Order: sequence, then structure tokens, then C-alpha cells
Amino acid sequence: MMTDKTDDSTIEYEYDKPMLAAVQQQHISNMGNAANQPEMKTSHDNLKVKTLRRSKRVQKQRAQETEEKRKQRLQTDAARHRLQYQQQSEEEKQEQRRKVASRERQRREQETEDERHQRQLKDRSRAKRRREQETDEQRLERQLKDTSRAKRQRDQETDEERRERHENNASRERQRREQETDEERLERQLKGASRERQRREQETDEERRERQERMGNVANENCNETTMRKLGDMIKSISPFAAAFKMMFEVEQEEIDRAKKEKRAPPPLRMIFDINHGVHDRRLYNLPTANEVAAIFVGEDSDIPTYRHIAIHPRDQDLQTISILHPHCDPMIYPLLFPRGDKGWYPELEKIDQSRNRKRVSMLQFYSYRLAIRESFSAIHYGGKLFQQYIVDAYVKTEQNRLAFHRQNQKTLRVELYQGLMDHLANEAEIEGLRAGRVIILPSSFQGSPRAMQQNYQDAMAIVRKYGKPDLFITFTCNPTWREIKEQLFPVQTPSDRPDLITRVFKLK
Repeated sequence: MMTDKTDDSTIEYEYDKPMLAAVQQQHISNMGNAANQPEMKTSHDNLKVKTLRRSKRVQKQRAQETEEKRKQRLQTDAARHRLQYQQQSEEEKQEQRRKVASRERQRREQETEDERHQRQLKDRSRAKRRREQETDEQRLERQLKDTSRAKRQRDQETDEERRERHENNASRERQRREQETDEERLERQLKGASRERQRREQETDEERRERQERMGNVANENCNETTMRKLGDMIKSISPFAAAFKMMFEVEQEEIDRAKKEKRAPPPLRMIFDINHGVHDRRLYNLPTANEVAAIFVGEDSDIPTYRHIAIHPRDQDLQTISILHPHCDPMIYPLLFPRGDKGWYPELEKIDQSRNRKRVSMLQFYSYRLAIRESFSAIHYGGKLFQQYIVDAYVKTEQNRLAFHRQNQKTLRVELYQGLMDHLANEAEIEGLRAGRVIILPSSFQGSPRAMQQNYQDAMAIVRKYGKPDLFITFTCNPTWREIKEQLFPVQTPSDRPDLITRVFKLK
């Protein structure tokens, strides 16, 4: 097949095997004649002059040729090019493609804005005519090749190249929509509506029910259905956990369907706020500084789980639980922030530059590394309320990890020094006829513990004895409209979306 690109029109021709054989025979004959002729010695200037003369002569001949001769010439050229391409080795083909790409790149760098616009219009017109003439099989083959090539390119690109590609695509789409006519805009909208209608006709009952439930949610009433569907398809295609585990919506829907089949009421979903006022003084944890952890669980039993674990539902398997120390905990809870399943922190995570005293990365160091601001794109900092939830969750896990360390290393912390206190508690429990539980001693280095508060109070009283009673009660509040905060916000962000930034500015001030 040969394509004529001498003018704005594009004509494609099919060549047959007899013509290819004739051209091949003529090519061999010309090579033999050229070998018998004596070698011509021509200077560089003479060669350039001859090339220009030949180019003008060829242009004049092509301007005078008829349509039939033009078609015959194109068929002959196509057969000759096909023969030359078949005789080339793989290295020669790659070298030829590199040269063509280099010439095209140089030509595009030298072209003006008008020439670039004209070229884009011609390319778009040729592509449109070519796609109108292709068969269903050719269209499917082209789409598969484009998808495979795009997938290879995206797998090899870096974060910076990915961000640049997204920006270029958005810019091109915006520019294309600004230049499109009313007829093209209407055609694009009709195609989009047709694709959406075709997709809905092919969706299953389960997918239809899931879509209706999702869009019927009050929190999603202002969301774009197409964008939400694209996000869901993207997560299903690239997330290693989406295909292996069920979503919470699927688990809830399965329980509702099971309850309908068994003719019983589905179990209620309850939220319990565990605040033990008998242990903690309310005056120490008044709002808004209260650290209240909400736990969601399903069941008739009113008992609250003692340990915090993550429940997962593998497909075709029973319910399982994983610890918050599992490396897959973060990507499974936050699939929008880690769609590719990036691992979270785990106790065996080692440092690259290990020291004599510490060889592993602590949980606090890991989350500090993830929350750091970098020049590359970070989906975490664009998460909005999800980013706030991620920070709170990271803080809770860090505190739980520290508490677990103190619980498991009481001997290392020299708790035997408090043996008199433990004996007193055992005697009191024996008098009351109760069983004394295990006493966990938190050191004064743990911020928020009773001993830390007692030491802070004693330090304050020592200052009062030395310098007298305070005359002023000074407070320092944070203003979200500070210039240091507003200048560091990303586009379309509000100060409430960046608690990490507000905290850093507040501490620096």
C-alpha cells in the first residue's frame, strides 16, 4: 500500500505481486548495468547542482502527468520501496527509522506557528480519512497496537514525565475544545452520550445496582459519574488488591442480599466512641484536644474490640484480619492515595545508611518521609479530607506502636523500681476481693503520660518559686491567612487541606 503526500489529498493504492516481481527484476537489471559502468567522479558542488536540476525536472514532470500515470507511478514506487524494505536487515531498518525521526524532529523545530498549525490540520484530516476507510479488523488491530505502545511508554516513564504528560494532554484537550466548532462540539457530545448508553446496555445487574447506589449517596450527588467510573476502572486495572479483595460496599451488599434470602433483618452498622471517663479525668482531655478513636464494626454483640486490626475479605475466602504493622495496610485502606499498592511501614524495614546504634526505620521516620514536600507530584498532599484522615491515622498508629513498645519492654524500662506500688495495689485488691490486673508503667519521656504531666507541673512550680507568680497569660494562635501559609498552598487548596503545612509554620513562628 502506498500513500501520496505531495498535496493536501491522500490516495492509497494496492499493489499486486506481478508488479512487485517486475520491479524486482528491473531493480536487479539496473544494479547489473550500474556495476558495468565506469565509476563517475563528481565534485560536491556538481552533485548539488545535478540534484537541484533533477528535482526541478521531476516536479515539472509530475505537474504534467495524467491521473492514470500518477497512479501507475505511485504503485511502482510503493513496490520498489517495499522491495528495498524487505532486503534491509533489522539494524538498517532501525537506522533508517532513526534518521527519518531525526529529520522530522529537526523540521518541526524549525517550523513556524502557522506551519505547525497547517501540519496538524493536515495530519488530522489524513488520519480521519484513513480511519473512515479502515475495516473493523484494521481498527481493532490499530487500537490494540496503540494501547500496547502507550502501556510500554507509561511503564517506563518517571514521575516527572508522567506529570508533564498529564499537563500536555490537558493543555491539548483544552486547546482543541477552544478551537472546535459548534458542529464538532455537538458531534463530540453525541459520541460521548452514545458510548455511555452502550456501556450501560452492556453492564450487568450488579454493576447497575452498584452505580445507582453510588450516585444515590448524598455525599456523591455533586460528583461526576464518568470521572468516578474512570477512577474505579483505573483502580481495578492497576491496583494489585482490587482484584484479590472485596470492597466494603460489596461486603455490605452481600450481607443485605443474604439477609433478604434468609428473611431476616440485616445486622445494624454502629459507630462506637470509646471514652472511658472512669480512667481519664475529663478536665485533661477537653475538646478540641480530645484524642477519641472511632471504631466501626458490625454485629449484635455490644462488646468493643480490644485491639485494632484491619478486616479484609479475600475473594472466595473467609474473613481475615491483618495488623496495622502489615506493609499492605496503607494501600488497602487508601487505594486513591496508593493506587499501585505501594508498601507501608513494617518493623523489618531497614535503613539504606545503617548506623551502629540503629539499623531499621522507625514508624515516625517513615511517615515523616512520606509527608515531606518534594518537587515531584504527590497524590497524598492533594487528597483534601482524605489527606487529613491519613495524617490522623498515621499519628494514631505511631502512638499505638510506642505504647506497644512500652508494654512489651517493661523490664528494660526498670519497672521493678515501682515494685512497692505494685505490692500496695495487690494488697488493696486482696482486701476488696478483686484480682489485680497487670500494671503498665509509662515513663516520663512519653508525652501525655501522668508522669510527664507531673514533671511539667513540678517544673512550673519551681519557676514560680524562683521568679514569682506570672503577671500575664500569653497565648499564641495560628492564623490560616498568614502569608507563609497561603504562598505554599497548591492550586485550589485551602489551609484546612494542609494540616502539615500549618503545623510547620506554627512551630517555626
